[in-house]
Amino acid sequence: MLKSLQQGNMWQTIKQHRDSKTLLMGVSWSRHEQWERLREISEDKGPFAISYEASLVESEKKRQDLEAQGMRPSKVEVDVEALLTWCTTQELPVTPETRTKFMMNTFRDLVRKGIVKP
Repeated sequence: MLKSLQQGNMWQTIKQHRDSKTLLMGVSWSRHEQWERLREISEDKGPFAISYEASLVESEKKRQDLEAQGMRPSKVEVDVEALLTWCTTQELPVTPETRTKFMMNTFRDLVRKGIVKP
């Protein structure tokens, strides 16, 4: 019962943030010169079958979709070598899930440091 109440409060909070466009969301971003290296270290090759330029177009569309849903997407630059080091230290493969988790940790640090404002 308590868990369902907490979940209800969480979704109410998310809705309030969406309505006021204050719900921040990190969106992974990598530099052109790191694209090939990201492809090399990732277990999933599918997302990297397209060109870097095409990935930018897809990322921008996703960013706009998030804005249309009432969120404030923020680009989070992911350093590929830092990602690889983090995954190696955690004994994890470089997958979509681990890339997302690393980006979220990076995003949280940016917010804590005041670089990204809530």
